[in-house]
Amino acid sequence: MSYRSCMPHAIAYTHPHSLSHAAKTKVLITTNVIARGIDIDQVNVVVNYDIPMNNATGRADTDTYLHRIGRTGRFGRKGLSINLCHDNQSRSLVDEIEKFFGHPIKKIPTDDPEMFESMLTL
Repeated sequence: MSYRSCMPHAIAYTHPHSLSHAAKTKVLITTNVIARGIDIDQVNVVVNYDIPMNNATGRADTDTYLHRIGRTGRFGRKGLSINLCHDNQSRSLVDEIEKFFGHPIKKIPTDDPEMFESMLTL
């Protein structure tokens, strides 16, 4: 399994001011290991390393997804949730989550560092 991404280096070299912004951003990479029971203060960005799925049904686990992304944007603060999609199944799970919550999830190409950085402007 692999993920295509040019973001960290592209942003660092293209936009040096991003490094100071990055130092102020608290990022949490999530999996089911820390989906519940761990409280982390003031997280600005949550990255779903994988999309939560109910293994018995093969469908999106919307409850776990909500717990994961619920760690950002608390108490009136702005936050960002990023889903890493690497294949048709993960994209399908995100589509299912989108439909369940009735909220669009913006797709960002991995080869567009400016678009990615604009999403980090909280």
